[in-house]
Amino acid sequence: ITEQQLSSILKEEDGGLSKLQELVPILQTIASTGCVEYPWFDIKTLILLQLDQVLRKFISETVSIPTVDGESFELRYDRVKAIIKAWPRAPFTTQRLCELLCETRRIYSSAAKFFSAICK
Repeated sequence: ITEQQLSSILKEEDGGLSKLQELVPILQTIASTGCVEYPWFDIKTLILLQLDQVLRKFISETVSIPTVDGESFELRYDRVKAIIKAWPRAPFTTQRLCELLCETRRIYSSAAKFFSAICK
């Protein structure tokens, strides 16, 4: 997929959600190589899209996600999204973040554990 195609897909009405499965290989490549070969703004958008989908799936399978230090899951999730959106360039943790998003079930069995890893 080219940079232009990725950018166009992410600008579609659904924000790229309908084509997410076509885009996940981009995150898988970053997870395996650590190389970000697309504009950071688009990768950041893709990371947030995949994070939302992974968490939605966990939440649908979980009775509840416990609060941590008095903070609800929603508050922590909003904070993580704001932090990711604020990154001006790819952080050194991008590869690990992509690994977590692409191999979620292999690494973590619960939403709480997964989200704790994301927050780190």
